[in-house]
Amino acid sequence: MRKSKLLFAVILMTLVLVGCSSNSMKEPPELVINIGDKVIEYISAKNKWNGSIYDREDTFVTILKEQKDIPVFENDSIVEISFKSNPPGKFTVSDILIDKNGRQIYTDKEIKNIPVELVDSKYVFEIENHFASALSSYNEPNKQELRGFRMIASWGENECEYAFVIKTDSKDEEEQNEHETSVNVIDRSEYITGEIITEGNYRVIEEIGKNFITFIPDKESLEIIKAKYGGKQQYELAYDSLDKVTELPDELGIYKVKVKIKNIDEYGYLIIEDIMLTDTIGTILYEGKVYEGNDLDDMVELKDRVNGLIVDHVVKNNGGVVVGFAGEIESEGFYFIDPNESSMYGPTGFIFVDEKYLKNFPTIYGERTNSSVWFSKTNELYDELTNNSLFGKG
Repeated sequence: MRKSKLLFAVILMTLVLVGCSSNSMKEPPELVINIGDKVIEYISAKNKWNGSIYDREDTFVTILKEQKDIPVFENDSIVEISFKSNPPGKFTVSDILIDKNGRQIYTDKEIKNIPVELVDSKYVFEIENHFASALSSYNEPNKQELRGFRMIASWGENECEYAFVIKTDSKDEEEQNEHETSVNVIDRSEYITGEIITEGNYRVIEEIGKNFITFIPDKESLEIIKAKYGGKQQYELAYDSLDKVTELPDELGIYKVKVKIKNIDEYGYLIIEDIMLTDTIGTILYEGKVYEGNDLDDMVELKDRVNGLIVDHVVKNNGGVVVGFAGEIESEGFYFIDPNESSMYGPTGFIFVDEKYLKNFPTIYGERTNSSVWFSKTNELYDELTNNSLFGKG
C-alpha cells in the first residue's frame, strides 16, 4: 500500500510540475535563426504573458528603426529556427511584404501563412516567392522586396511574437530573363501596357451593356494613346462581355497588363478587345503613397492606399476633389431600398452608417460630404437586402 501511495505522489508531483512549466517562465525563451550559414538578427515582443496583455509598437517597425543592414537572400533558401529552452506548444509563421518603414503594404488577405516542419527539434521552412509580389508596381524588375517574417509562439495562455526582416529579389534570374525576352516581343502598335486597379468583381451592367476597369497607362503607352485618342492621365477600360476578363485576378490589387483596344467611344472609354496580365510594362508614372490613417489631403492620387483601400478615381475641379476607392469597408447602420426604376441610377440602396463606424471611412482634411453610402441594383448587396426587407438595420 505504501508503495502505491508513493507512486501516486510521484505522478501527482510530475503533473503539477508539467502543468506549471508553461506559465512559470518569467520571460520568453531565446531562439536561434539560421538561413544557410548566416545567423539572423531578430526581436521578440510579448503579446500575452502571465496574465498581462501588451500594447506595443509593430515589431517590423522596430526592426527597421534599429537594424540598418538587412540581409539579402534568394528565394528557395531554408530557414531553421531552434529554441534554446522550453520549445512552445504551438508555433506559426507568416510572411508579409512591408515598406521601408516596416508597415504592411497590403491587406491581411495578402499575408502568406507558411507551413513549418519540426525536424530534429528545429522548425524548418523554405523562403518562397510571395504570391503578392505581382500585385502592384511596388515590385519592379531588379527591385528587392522587404519581407517581414512574424512568428507566434504559445505556451498555454502565454504568447510571444518573434520577428525578423530580410530582402529577396522580386524575380529570380530565370524569371528576369523571361521578363527581358517578353519586353522585346510586345508589339506596341497592337498592345498598350499599364496597370489596372480592380476589386476582382467583374459583371456587365445590364442597363448599359458594359462595365469599367480603371487603367493607368505607362509613359510609353500614354504617348501612343495621346496620339490616337487624346491625352488624359486616367482612362477607363470598358468590357461588354465577361469572356474578356476571365483571366483577370479576383483579388483586390494593382496589376500590370497589356491591352488591345478595339476603339474609343463617345464618352472617352477605351473599349477593349483583349486584356491579359503581364510583367512587361514601361516607365511607371506614379508609384502611389500610403496614408497612415483615413485622413487624406487634396494631393491624393490614383494608386494611393488608405487602410486597405486603393484610390481608383480622382476628380479635381474648382477647388474640390472627388475620390473613389476600390476595396471593402466594414460598417453597420440603418439601410433602406429605393426600387424606383426611373431614377437616374435606377433602383438603389442607402446605408446610414452608425457613428462608431464612420472612422473607417476616408476623409479629406477630416471632412466628409455625408454619412451615407449608396449602392445600385448591379451590386449583389441590393438583392441580398431587398430579399430581407426594404428597411432595416445590419
